[in-house]
Amino acid sequence: MGRCCKKTVHDQNPGCKHRPRGRKARALVSCVALWDLSWKAAAIHKALQKDDKKWVLPLALVNSVGLLPIIYLAQERKKSS
Repeated sequence: MGRCCKKTVHDQNPGCKHRPRGRKARALVSCVALWDLSWKAAAIHKALQKDDKKWVLPLALVNSVGLLPIIYLAQERKKSS
């Protein structure tokens, strides 16, 4: 077997530390991305409905795994109650 790194195909070297993760990791990343996207879409939609434009850009650009949109939606829910 060849050296582990850029010169070797990782599939040929099972002991490689740089070996790409498997299907489980990709599935987890996909689920987290969908989770974040759905919360972002809901929060941006709500911000645009309420004409709260100062929130739209941060909600769109910050990758917070759904935390920032959840905080925004919870804050808006408290205001409307």
